[in-house]
Amino acid sequence: MIDLAARVHYKVHFDIVKRFHDVSLFDEVIHSIYDWLHWKYKGKVTSWNWQQFRRYGDFRTEDFIVYAKTTSISDEKGLYNWACKIEEYEPSQPYEEDQTILKAPRIWTTEIGFQQADNDRAIISYVVYYTDKAGFIGIIEKSPAPTLPGFVRNLLLAHCKMKLQ
Repeated sequence: MIDLAARVHYKVHFDIVKRFHDVSLFDEVIHSIYDWLHWKYKGKVTSWNWQQFRRYGDFRTEDFIVYAKTTSISDEKGLYNWACKIEEYEPSQPYEEDQTILKAPRIWTTEIGFQQADNDRAIISYVVYYTDKAGFIGIIEKSPAPTLPGFVRNLLLAHCKMKLQ
């Protein structure tokens, strides 16, 4: 559930289709999440139990900068549904124009949903939003420029024949 103070940065909903018969779509999604977090946090997530991540659980980096929670369920047809919430904690940074003033800490939240439609197709829902620490006295950082998130980029490159720039 989105906090009322949160600002949505990116939101998308799309289908992916299996490319190879011997690789599951869900494995590709998990691999894309792993690649994104591993690259962004320089390997701090390698100690997570990624087999457990595929089912359910709470996960965090040793420095508590990244926290993730996952859950899953199979429906009566045996199709898999999975959801993940990843929170990234950005510490306060000095304001560029006056180094004695700090900018408000920001929390980035990524929510990913995987809904298996059939054996060869899945629906991905993805939203990224952020909140600035409530009650912080100081500068609130400007809204970030729009970007294509790495996780979405990786999935699109894997499942589309178009070239992304």
